[in-house]
Amino acid sequence: MLRRQGRKYFSGMNRIITFFSALLLIGALAPACDKNAPTPIVHVPAERDTLVVNAPDTATVFILVRHAEKSATGGSDPGLSAEGQLRAAELARMLKEVPVTAVWSSNYNRTRQTAQAVASDQGLSVQLYDPNGQAALSKSWPQLFAGQTVLVVGHSNTVPQLVNLLTGTTNYAQMPEEQYDNLYIVTVYRHSPARVMHLKYGKAT
Repeated sequence: MLRRQGRKYFSGMNRIITFFSALLLIGALAPACDKNAPTPIVHVPAERDTLVVNAPDTATVFILVRHAEKSATGGSDPGLSAEGQLRAAELARMLKEVPVTAVWSSNYNRTRQTAQAVASDQGLSVQLYDPNGQAALSKSWPQLFAGQTVLVVGHSNTVPQLVNLLTGTTNYAQMPEEQYDNLYIVTVYRHSPARVMHLKYGKAT
């Protein structure tokens, strides 16, 4: 189940998305300052609630998520709980139509295991990054992955921080500790302001 923040976004496998709703969705992603800038196409097939994102040639699309639910055991570096494993599998299922070209994770069991579910499904390897270096990465990644779609798995504090860095804002605060269902699609354009779509996925938390 994929939901838009603040209201139910996709209601089920057989839900029909109207043409008018699709136009609203596409319009929400368009840069406000440049109406001629290419817009990523986000489409939900009527038969299923997977997400399809196509990055424009002159933009980079980042899909940012916090790791899934962590185990109560494992000390300072726990892996995923049973619920977390289900959420990681749901993330992989939801993104199966998305041409992800790179999967990045911080070097912790819970983030690597969340990222690995998607990487394995897409035939990719999980690449590690240091969240303490996100300021530099927010500048280099858009150039390195221009025209591509990248998944980044982080933490309750580092994911909002990266959204802020990519958008040049301070709009996104740290997530509550018990919240695991946020998904951000950040489209970084070369000459226009970045745009964010905030979605909810999987079991509500």
